[in-house]
Amino acid sequence: MNKQYIKDRFDRNHQIITKSKSQNDSLFAGRLGLAYYHALLHQVSDDEETENRDLSIELLEEVLESFYSSKSTLIQATYTAGAAGLGYTICYLNKILSLDIDIEDELSDLDEYLFNSAVNLIEQDNLDCLHGSGGILFYFTERGNIEYLNKLIPIIISKGIQNDNGIWFQNTFMETSKANQANLSISHGMAGLLILLIKAAPYLNEENIDILQKAVKESIRFINSYYLPIDLEDKRDSFYPQIVNLENNRFSHKGRLAWCYGDLGIILLFYKAGKLLNDSELINKADAMGIQTLTRQDQEETGINEPFFCHGAAGLSSFYYRLYLESGNKKYMEGMDFWMKETADFFSKDNTSFTDTPHEILDGLIGVNIAILEYLNKNKNNSLSNIFFL
Repeated sequence: MNKQYIKDRFDRNHQIITKSKSQNDSLFAGRLGLAYYHALLHQVSDDEETENRDLSIELLEEVLESFYSSKSTLIQATYTAGAAGLGYTICYLNKILSLDIDIEDELSDLDEYLFNSAVNLIEQDNLDCLHGSGGILFYFTERGNIEYLNKLIPIIISKGIQNDNGIWFQNTFMETSKANQANLSISHGMAGLLILLIKAAPYLNEENIDILQKAVKESIRFINSYYLPIDLEDKRDSFYPQIVNLENNRFSHKGRLAWCYGDLGIILLFYKAGKLLNDSELINKADAMGIQTLTRQDQEETGINEPFFCHGAAGLSSFYYRLYLESGNKKYMEGMDFWMKETADFFSKDNTSFTDTPHEILDGLIGVNIAILEYLNKNKNNSLSNIFFL
């Protein structure tokens, strides 16, 4: 593929991103997201580069100033729009930009607030990865807060509901999950929650590791009970349904292929769970399913009709790169290349609406440029999409 074609798209997006100022403080649609973006640009640049580093720090300082003066637009404790996103950004910039912040001292009050908020959300069955307790769990993992992680993990796992097929988790943040429905996605469902639980494993004590392993094993048994091989003649283009209605056992194996929903989230979960459980069969199943998803490329089979990260081409490009890093299988790089070209091609169709949301990470240009940046630096074998749980 012509790398310059992709680089030109990055540059045009970058101009749009940087020419407008955001008055929103959030991570996924405001100044914290911009701070994260400029930190990534510094990370992949020469050591002497200072412009993006300075911009990233300036943006973080603006958010902190409004936060401490009670003028912040951050919304409660959430990861995407609230205090967990602030904590995540501070930790990430401290590491990438070598800010020498005393995290233990500076974030102790924030951590206490976020822990109490997470417990509250768990009691309400809001286990959402983006907008609930799952996102706070992710912050504590990135922060490396051993105390709160070992307190939160058993509380979250205790919300698992056992049935004949295994354990499933409800997420009341999503309207569709309130009526006894299991969401299997990475964005709002079980794949995402289990991935975040596994990410916390290095910080857990032996008792909680045992609890985690048993919960992951039973949850995967539940997910696998809904596996069916793909059969296009029978209109089954996915191995797993996106949502299972446990009231009437209704579900569909026709769904999008994207970051937010679809088989890739479950495949990534199987790779990570296979390593946690030392289960080679689970990893082999992930290999077989993952490679088969590469054959899904047209809009009818994938539902991809835009360039963005959440349910567009950019997210697929980064997802396949994550699967390559997870498995070492170079076939996944073909998926990264294909969907990166599709990402750039979408902008060539003169659809001006694609540039209307410059500061959105899930559905805007920053998310697209993170995926492009990852593609342009893929030979470094370094994922830049940690913010998306990848």
